[in-house]
Amino acid sequence: MAENESLDLGKSLRWRSVCDAVCRGDSAEDVARAAVVSTVRTIRKVQEQVPFADLFNIASVAPERLPTFARAHGGHDYIKLLHEVAQPPLYGGGMHFAFVAAIVEKFWDQIILRAVPSRRWPSLQSCIAFLTVVRANMEPGLRSVAAGLAQDPACRPKVPAGYAKSTPAERTRSMLPQSLMRMR
Repeated sequence: MAENESLDLGKSLRWRSVCDAVCRGDSAEDVARAAVVSTVRTIRKVQEQVPFADLFNIASVAPERLPTFARAHGGHDYIKLLHEVAQPPLYGGGMHFAFVAAIVEKFWDQIILRAVPSRRWPSLQSCIAFLTVVRANMEPGLRSVAAGLAQDPACRPKVPAGYAKSTPAERTRSMLPQSLMRMR
């Protein structure tokens, strides 16, 4: 059996790329895009290991049974995470959004520890301020993913429109008006 998907940044290549983007000082929009894509890919991987329909049903009907469900699935980190956030009070948006947001928060904490101190992020406050902007850019995408899980937990989430990686041609087209404005 393959190893369970981990909430450890050191074991998650998809989230290390987000960490690298933060450490490089990529734009908040680019980091948000990478983080939403990583969140979707993480959820897809966890869905291969844990039956989400059962998971969310137990969390909503009998959350006290989640520790037993976690043991039956190898002590899976993501089941434990849902157990933590399924207890009231929830983030605005219900249990599904709380779960999706909690995934991001677990990785943010580790990313901050790697990014600070560095030449790009000399203080904790500067990195947290940047990630606050990133979170705001991510929220519509995370809410879309959570809404899809609420509608059908077994359905594999898709990267929301506007968060998919753009092609070089699309980036060039998007920058063209800005470069033409500078020529005036």
